[in-house]
Amino acid sequence: MSCIVVVGGLIGSGKSTLIDFFFKNDSELFEKNKKNLNLNVDGESKKKKIYKIVFDELCSLEEQEEMMKTLKGWRNFRSDLLMTAEYFINAACGTECLMKGPLTQRSQNLLTKIERLNNSFIVVSDGIFFVEDNFYYRSMRYEWFQMARRMNIGFCEIFLQCPLNTAVHRNSMRGYSIPEQKIRMMVSTLEYPNPRQFKWEKYSLVFDSSSEFSCSKLIDMIKLIEEAANNPAERMVNEEKLEAQKLCSMSVVHQADKILRKIIGKKIVFLKENIFTAEDFESLVELTISIRQDILNGIRSRIIPLPEELLDNFNAFGIEKVHKEFEEILIEIFDNAWQEKRFLASGNDIGETH
Repeated sequence: MSCIVVVGGLIGSGKSTLIDFFFKNDSELFEKNKKNLNLNVDGESKKKKIYKIVFDELCSLEEQEEMMKTLKGWRNFRSDLLMTAEYFINAACGTECLMKGPLTQRSQNLLTKIERLNNSFIVVSDGIFFVEDNFYYRSMRYEWFQMARRMNIGFCEIFLQCPLNTAVHRNSMRGYSIPEQKIRMMVSTLEYPNPRQFKWEKYSLVFDSSSEFSCSKLIDMIKLIEEAANNPAERMVNEEKLEAQKLCSMSVVHQADKILRKIIGKKIVFLKENIFTAEDFESLVELTISIRQDILNGIRSRIIPLPEELLDNFNAFGIEKVHKEFEEILIEIFDNAWQEKRFLASGNDIGETH
């Protein structure tokens, strides 16, 4: 079976070096170590094919600096990268891509770069897809888990850990370097895998990358990848499914709250410009604000259903891809709720408005 392996950690912790080591030593790592892993595999087992998706090789420093100017720039890039990666991994596995809609122009450009990065592209049933990024937020890794679940392949996390001064030194030795202050700030934001609290992080490993890599040191890592590959992310127990749904629901409600606050803000401005008595204005503002929590509770409890396609795209590609549609739906829900509450409150002789 195939597996997505996300490799995270500080800048300078050795993520790219680890992936390159796998590329150069894949035969010894996956074949010669099988006896050490106590795996019952016959001599004719298929050789694993390794692919890599490395952030720094897909996005130049100049592009990164430009994207850092706005949070939206980063989000849009990562959204396009996820779309591209899902398309590429499906193609490499010979499976149908469930992604809806065509690739964006940037996604098409990223796909070309990923294909060049993996010059010996072949369709395989046992592919190991290394994905390299800092992955300091858990939510960034969860997106790749969702992808693995949709594709019914394995998922695991490898987090590299080394002393801060080692990471800073390695960073300074590269042809390009990241400001040391940024590396130090990242230390406080890193969210290490926590499989006890988050069941989907079951297959995770924090690895000491202070010294050079060797095949003998990576046996536990190989075992993790093999186990994850043999237990696809789709095979989740009920507890894990409920947790995933809870995470999704919390994120949807959070985004709905942000959009509703803007809708309510515009409504209050409208009321201020069109209601002529202070008493009517205060009553309508109170009515308007109360609707927000009603809608959020309705979404949370699923009394207010949202389109399945919107939720699927939200889970897969984030709020950026569905923001306009989500906003239009919430405006309609809000307007209907406002009119209903306005009608029920009409007996209080609140001034007319539309």
